[in-house]
Amino acid sequence: LDWFGRTREEMMDLTMKEVIGPIYEMNLAYINGALNGELQVFERQVITPDGTVRHSLMTYKPHIVDGSVAGFFVHVADVTLLKKTETALRAEKEKVGEVAARELFNLQQTNAVLKRLGAIGQEITAHLTFADITNSLDLHVHGILEVDSLSIFLLNEDAHSLQPIFHRGLGAGAPLHNVTVAQGGEYLRRCIEE
Repeated sequence: LDWFGRTREEMMDLTMKEVIGPIYEMNLAYINGALNGELQVFERQVITPDGTVRHSLMTYKPHIVDGSVAGFFVHVADVTLLKKTETALRAEKEKVGEVAARELFNLQQTNAVLKRLGAIGQEITAHLTFADITNSLDLHVHGILEVDSLSIFLLNEDAHSLQPIFHRGLGAGAPLHNVTVAQGGEYLRRCIEE
C-alpha cells in the first residue's frame, strides 16, 4: 500500500488504472494477456509517491472459473536489492575487464621485449668474436634500458670476485678494477649466485 500512498480503505473502490496511475498504460499489454488467460511475468520500475524508485517483478495470474477468465491475481515482488546488486556486479565486471585489458597490454609489451632479446641472442651467437659480442650488446642494451654505459664483468674462478672485461659509455676512460662480493654487497652476491 505504501507503494501507492493510499490506505486499504482508500483502495477498496478504485479501479486498477486509478491505483497504479501512469504505469497502467505501460502494463496494458500484460493486463490484456492475463485477461486472455495467459500468465504474465515482467519487470517494472515503480516510482512511489515519495519519489523512491523501486524495482519490481510483477506476476499477473489469470483467475479461471468454469473455463473462463474471471479476472487475474496480481503479485508484486520488490527486487530493488537484487537490481542494486546486479548494477554493482556489472560495474565490477567492467573494472575487471579494464584490469584484464591493462594486463594484456603489459603482457604484449613484455612479449615484444622478449622477442627483441631473442633477436639479440641470435645475433650474438651468430658472431662469436669478443668484439662482435660486445658491440651487439652495447647496441641492443641501449634500446631496451635507459643506461649511460655498459660494463661487462667476468666471474673469476674463485667465484668471489668479478674482473672487468668491457666498458663503454660515459666515463669510458676511467679504469675498471676487480670487484669482490664483499665490495659489491647483497645485489652482487645475488647476481653471482644466480
